[in-house]
Amino acid sequence: MKDIAELRRDIDEIDDKIAELFLNRMDKMDEVALAKKNEGTSISDPARERNILSRVTNAVGEKHEDAARLLFRTIFGITKARQRVLLNGESEFTKSIKDAIAATSDKFPKRAIVACPGVEGAYAQQATSLLFPLPTILYFDGFENVFSAVEKGLCPYGILPIENSAAGSVAPVYDAMVRHKFHIAKAMRLRISHVLLGTFLFQGVLTLGMPVANVLVPGSTISETLRILISNGIILYALTKSGGDSRG
Repeated sequence: MKDIAELRRDIDEIDDKIAELFLNRMDKMDEVALAKKNEGTSISDPARERNILSRVTNAVGEKHEDAARLLFRTIFGITKARQRVLLNGESEFTKSIKDAIAATSDKFPKRAIVACPGVEGAYAQQATSLLFPLPTILYFDGFENVFSAVEKGLCPYGILPIENSAAGSVAPVYDAMVRHKFHIAKAMRLRISHVLLGTFLFQGVLTLGMPVANVLVPGSTISETLRILISNGIILYALTKSGGDSRG
């Protein structure tokens, strides 16, 4: 049996062949784009894509058909985006991004006025202090107000969460993205470490008029746990704002 080093060398050889085939396909798709332009046909061809998906999924078999479908749909998206650039030129949105990149300094500023949701000690404030060594932080109630502060010029930068490993995507932030004009200047990952204080796991949580000492929901995220509690008639009372500290 081969060891891990030998297996990885085999995979490297396969990856090199995939890369070469990918380049060949992209070159051929450039020719297809020009042919479409000459013949006046649309860039998108759903029937052709369905035929390809049917052929390749039959070739790989049931075990890998979902992965093959995902792979080739990704390739379709890449090639269609390439064809649009070749035939239509860059979109105004793409140009605005490139202009913003060209006008942005390579060095991220040490000092900046930053809009931050929550309060001092919140995770957003911790992220701000890591990104900007000497920030001037203005706190706002809610994500929408952070977007507004940046859009109106009150703050050149804003800090917002977009993903949470415990709860998934931060939907209100994604919803607000549609309503505001902004550019994403930088991203980072922040380790979240909760420390719960007090006698009860959910102190101040009441059900049928009685305090709940402990709640155990195996295998669930925080958001899923809260959903289960609420769906079972448990009333939740928030004692502090998110990011607030506990005082004895």
